[in-house]
Amino acid sequence: MKKVNKQETAEGSIDETEENDNTEQYEQCVDIVECKKRLREAYETILMYKVPLDDLDRKFHRRI
Repeated sequence: MKKVNKQETAEGSIDETEENDNTEQYEQCVDIVECKKRLREAYETILMYKVPLDDLDRKFHRRI
C-alpha cells in the first residue's frame, strides 16, 4: 500500500508542477521605473502645450 501512496504523491507533484508552468506563461515582466519615466515625460508634454485635452483629442481625430 505504501507504493500506491508514493505513486499518488508523485502524480500529485507532477500536477502541481504543470499548474505552475501554466501560470508562469501568463506572467509579464514590467520595468516600473521605465514606465514612470515615460509617464512623467507624457505629463510634461501635455502640460507644455497648455491645451485642454478635449481640444487636443478632437484635433487628433480630425486628422484620422
